[in-house]
Amino acid sequence: MKHSIFRQGPDQCIAHRGSLVPSETSEDPEHTTYFWNCCRDGTPSFVCRNFREPHDYGCRPSEYAAPPPPFTARRTPARRALSIDCEMGGVGRMSQLIQLVVLDYLTGEQLINTLVMAPRGLEINDFRTRYSGVTSAAYHAAIKNNTILRTGWQAARNALFRLMDGNTIIVGHNVKEDLRALRIAHDKIVDSQLLVQLAANLGAGVALKRILAEVVGREIQNRGRKGHDCHEDALAARDAVLWLIEKRGNTQQWLEKLKFDAEEKRRIQNERAMRLMKEEQEEKRRDQERRREVREREAMMVLEAVKPLGVWVGDGEGAWDVMQCNAAGRQWEDVEDVVMGLDGLAICV
Repeated sequence: MKHSIFRQGPDQCIAHRGSLVPSETSEDPEHTTYFWNCCRDGTPSFVCRNFREPHDYGCRPSEYAAPPPPFTARRTPARRALSIDCEMGGVGRMSQLIQLVVLDYLTGEQLINTLVMAPRGLEINDFRTRYSGVTSAAYHAAIKNNTILRTGWQAARNALFRLMDGNTIIVGHNVKEDLRALRIAHDKIVDSQLLVQLAANLGAGVALKRILAEVVGREIQNRGRKGHDCHEDALAARDAVLWLIEKRGNTQQWLEKLKFDAEEKRRIQNERAMRLMKEEQEEKRRDQERRREVREREAMMVLEAVKPLGVWVGDGEGAWDVMQCNAAGRQWEDVEDVVMGLDGLAICV
């Protein structure tokens, strides 16, 4: 099924790649306007005006699919909500899915935790272990032991679709990246990053690690060079959404402090911008004053040079200058004919 955000054409994905950010500060979040930072569009459209930007995952619009419609005949009922997390590896300049974890949002039950093989003809050359937590040894051992999804993101998406339908809610952190990796077009999303961003009127998202530490009170992503744990991140996104929606513990105070800090940061940035603008204006004024002084000195030099000749020097515009020159039956000529490099002066000859 082709989603409406895709345009017919050669590999043109026109969905937004950026995030919604506030365009102005307001005490009432309901009256704050937002725009997409990838194309500066403030309209409620999923179509990005900057769609010609190369796609990170090298996918084609035809590769995207929506979940099965509700009430489709299936062996097991679709889950009401799922928490997901994906890890990516590098294939040249592109990213490819290498791990998928899916949890039941309501119970926390792990439903999928598997490595994903790159599509046929592609080879992972950067496992980004510091972030993904996936090592080359673990990846190739899964291939050898046949415990990996062998047909790439297609197999991962099919496995996810067996658990959901069009009414299933997908929960995650910066979940748009996971949906891109899986080539899924779905509009029932709860994103912990976006919840914080909109609630606190922030211009950028807050890291999942910070949300868990400061709201839930749990440390994650602390394995150093071993990288992230995909299951831990999926569970963390689920817990973050639970705390944010239900406003557990000090969540409301944390959001208010986050909003205050963001507004204070914007205020300082605005003050700095105003100060720099005033400094630029003052420097421009001083430069103009210096130029005027130089011109006056040059004018005096011209005056001294022509004084022995008994001619009149002025700007050629003043009423007294023109009257004096006309009375003598003379005409004004540009002083540049006499002294090169001077503007605005004239000599009565």
